[in-house]
Amino acid sequence: MSWQILTADLQKARHRIVQLGMRLEKDVFMILLLIRYLSETYPLPLHQFTFEEIVDKSTIGITPWDLLERKAGDSYATALVNAMTILEPKFPFVRVFIDENKHHEVDESTMQELIDLLSAFPADQAFLSSLFEDFMCKELPVFSKATSGDFYTPREIVRCIGTLLDMKGGTLYDPCCGSGAMLIGAAQIASQHSDLTCYGQTQDVNDYKVCCVNFVLHGLAPNLGNQSTNTLTSDQHMDQIFDYILANPPFNLSNENEGYTNFMDQKWHHDSSPKRSGNFAWVQHILRHLKENGRAAVLLPNRTLTSRRNYENHIRKQLICDGAVEAIITFPAGLFCGTKIPFCAWLLNRPQKRSKILIIDATRLEPKIEKAITAESSKKIEKLVNGYREGTLRGRTEEYAVVDLEELAQKDYILSPNWFTVPRSVNLTTMRANSEHLNACIKELQMLFVGKEIFSHIKQWERADMASVWAKVALLDLYKVFGGLAKSKESFGQGRPALDMKTIIRHPFIPDNLSLYVQATEAEAQKHSIKCGDVLLNRTSETIEELACCCVSTKDTEAVYTSFTKRLRPICKQTIYPLYAAGYFQSKAYRLEIERASTVFTTRASIDNAELSRVSVYYPDWNMQYKIGDTLFAFFQYRQNNPDAGHHTLLTEFERLLIEQYISYPIAYFLDNGGLAGE
Repeated sequence: MSWQILTADLQKARHRIVQLGMRLEKDVFMILLLIRYLSETYPLPLHQFTFEEIVDKSTIGITPWDLLERKAGDSYATALVNAMTILEPKFPFVRVFIDENKHHEVDESTMQELIDLLSAFPADQAFLSSLFEDFMCKELPVFSKATSGDFYTPREIVRCIGTLLDMKGGTLYDPCCGSGAMLIGAAQIASQHSDLTCYGQTQDVNDYKVCCVNFVLHGLAPNLGNQSTNTLTSDQHMDQIFDYILANPPFNLSNENEGYTNFMDQKWHHDSSPKRSGNFAWVQHILRHLKENGRAAVLLPNRTLTSRRNYENHIRKQLICDGAVEAIITFPAGLFCGTKIPFCAWLLNRPQKRSKILIIDATRLEPKIEKAITAESSKKIEKLVNGYREGTLRGRTEEYAVVDLEELAQKDYILSPNWFTVPRSVNLTTMRANSEHLNACIKELQMLFVGKEIFSHIKQWERADMASVWAKVALLDLYKVFGGLAKSKESFGQGRPALDMKTIIRHPFIPDNLSLYVQATEAEAQKHSIKCGDVLLNRTSETIEELACCCVSTKDTEAVYTSFTKRLRPICKQTIYPLYAAGYFQSKAYRLEIERASTVFTTRASIDNAELSRVSVYYPDWNMQYKIGDTLFAFFQYRQNNPDAGHHTLLTEFERLLIEQYISYPIAYFLDNGGLAGE
């Protein structure tokens, strides 16, 4: 099998190699890549080969990889240990692999196929290191501590963030280097301009093994200290300071019982270390090791931007007031391997006089960042940061805001970007063009047999006028908010019908039949009752797009609602027609209000009463509310009674366009042209 043949189907071969690697013990695949690379990169003297199986054959040009190909021993497991033993004098870290693998057996057929495949390719550094990265991304949930916040950092993230350090040579440090991806990526960026001396520290022996293999495959030899230990409790580079620091610490790990507060108390610059979460402990550690004119970038969970816990809010405030925070960049979910958690980057300097901070919302960049940060998106972020540093970037857009410290103080030093960037707006031109689409949809529905009542609701919207007067009122001036029923898992399955998050997200009106049941006392049922006109809102969800969806009750019901829900009960029933509310809470106008009011989210989006107090509701005259609401409810009832109707898709499109044309568009239009009544 030749290199040329495999090149024609390279991706298939790569996939097969990683697939086979995943069948073995996790260490074995890594050490195979290492042996394959070192056997051609670092020729070893022949006198090291003492195995009988090799001596009987020609020893010319024999390498550790040859020992594997020839199975030097009674099994591949033995051959693997023999090959590693030869490498140990020059690469002492392989002793860890030898000790852990010398008593393990490996699947012989899998090893043979894997060795044959790897032998078919030259020991190319780029090829082998990319195989290692593919393997790490697939194995991460099992092999590392992804569930506790330790994530393998993809090269696109490292390239984007590392470029912002503008490295010109010197020293680079990663206090929690894990697999080494951050240091390797940064060194590759810097090598285009100058050399860096790299320093790092790993958390434990598993991190150490991964890190050492990764560095060798990339031709690097950083200073990892004398041992692998927790950096916050046993700093291996205690007395050193660095030109650049790049880090992706474990997210949200507890400091309790870790001894953080008992170790070098003087390194916690702001009173004391946070006891419940290590996020700001890492930030302070980084600042302590940063040179006077140095730069640092650290990836952290979004909760660091918004947490109102006293100790976290206090440290964030001090960091901002001291001038240590240069910029904040928030990124969307789905960019890490093995987790969907969104994150942010803090660009830091040693404390200095600073009056402004740059806040970038990379979730709003166009084209949209999805599975990976593209070169185009990375360039946009770099251009914004450089413009800010040069003093040419000012003001704010949907993508960024240059914020005065005075404004941050007014907002309790919350750094959520949507509190400072220009709110997203609807595209009036596109919406205006969609009016003809609605008329075409109406004509098509009129040709279908949908019943007399539904037909009359459709026909009245044929080239109908928009409401000419709209009012605006605060959500909490319209509704009283009350939390849901909190019960243990054992309480669900029987009892009273209960409204859950999925039902709220999927239905504008509460369905007649609910699938969830919960045991609740009479007092609990009364306290968490649902009455006609109540709006049920999910206070948490996996995405911002599904946060604070609303489901309206059209009648009193015996059902209750769960703890992930808030009940909005009308203060005055003559202001908002409940059926209109169901349409409004599905509109783009409402979604923009939620995005504007909510802070950025961590593993789940969430909204509290303080954020709901920032939400406004817009409504037209009572007649238009009736007209919109009654149409939407008629459609809802029709679908409930005709579950198999083939034209549901067309009805759904009509509803979407109706809400867009008669709620979202007029609100946006009047906001752009003189405001609304009640403002």
